[in-house]
Amino acid sequence: MEDYVKIRIGNLQAGIIGLKAVLSELAQCPGDIPEEQIGAVIRERLAGTNYFAPAAAEVYEKAFLREYRKHLGLPVAAEGNEVLSIKVLGPGCPRCRQLKDTVMQILGHHQVAADFEYITDPLAIAEHGVVLTPAVVINDEIKTSGTVPNPAQLESWIIPRTD
Repeated sequence: MEDYVKIRIGNLQAGIIGLKAVLSELAQCPGDIPEEQIGAVIRERLAGTNYFAPAAAEVYEKAFLREYRKHLGLPVAAEGNEVLSIKVLGPGCPRCRQLKDTVMQILGHHQVAADFEYITDPLAIAEHGVVLTPAVVINDEIKTSGTVPNPAQLESWIIPRTD
């Protein structure tokens, strides 16, 4: 699927077909639609290729507005219920697999809940703006690219400090 992306809908990840195209289309004429209606407009335009539970319409619309703002490069307010998102990017080489395994060990050892993805597709890696692999992306921020950080460094990025 050419235009399939995963986004956070509330506390869950959902796959959406056609979102990139709709965001690009709406970005061509920003301001034509009031921001409070953007989420509903996106949901309506995507309804032909995606199923949205009617009871969850508001949650989807909020997520679509967030994705639209990201697409335009506008600031996005942090949500209190956000789950840690960690992505290890690499072609599947031994260093990349080692990094993936280390991240998973840290998550398990500290019992940290996180959305974890190991991305090996070169196009998906490029979409994150990464040129050198392996790379670690935490909450959409590239933490490292082209190196394998030591476990202590990874832990400092993953485990929240309590002091």
